[in-house]
Amino acid sequence: MARNDIPKSFRFQPEELELLERLAGEYGSAKAAVMAGLRELEGKKEPSTAELFKMLKARLK
Repeated sequence: MARNDIPKSFRFQPEELELLERLAGEYGSAKAAVMAGLRELEGKKEPSTAELFKMLKARLK
């Protein structure tokens, strides 16, 4: 482990662990599967409530 790696631990339900293990096989590791999912989600962020109000206000002008 590199010096700047920070260990994390999570508990999974059996069906979640099954999904993680299956995707780990496709991505090469559990970490790679998790990071791919997080990166995918990052690109699909939903706007915050404040951002929604700002968009609504701009649209109603």
